[in-house]
Amino acid sequence: MPSHVRSDFKAHPDWKGIPFPNIHDFDPMEWGEQFVYERFEDFVKRNGGLISGGSGGNLEEKSITNFWDTNNYTGSNPDISLESGRIGLAEYTNINFVSMNTIFAEEFLSDGNPSNDIYHHPYPRKSSTNVQQYLDGVLHPEVVIGEDNVPDTSFYIAKTGDGEQINHFLKPSYLSSYV
Repeated sequence: MPSHVRSDFKAHPDWKGIPFPNIHDFDPMEWGEQFVYERFEDFVKRNGGLISGGSGGNLEEKSITNFWDTNNYTGSNPDISLESGRIGLAEYTNINFVSMNTIFAEEFLSDGNPSNDIYHHPYPRKSSTNVQQYLDGVLHPEVVIGEDNVPDTSFYIAKTGDGEQINHFLKPSYLSSYV
């Protein structure tokens, strides 16, 4: 779950429409299960069979924590995610995926100091994608055949650098270009 790995627990109450003025006042143990899941979590819960295999971390070192975090990702070396077995699953996700409150977070720093923003993660950056082509109106839609064999024509933003290249990184909505 990108929002878990990226410390974006604010996404849960946001998704359920729960006012959440101060992240520091939050106690997830007071929530019922109905408040815990966001849209992507619902999808994963319904489609668990889509997740299989994979490896992460330095598995030669049999520490369970190395599966998640090997302390090899420094926040400034995203291409380490291209080196097999060098980083853990949380590090890989943090470099290559976004969550609702961390997407292109580099643009939302209030004072330019990332340590003052609990949601700041340096990657993936807007410049790591082709989103500007979409905003400029030069990106063409793609046809993708779904699991139900129904073609879906849509725009897809690709992650083109700073770690893994992901062709279908984001799917903008009809109003995305106006936002």
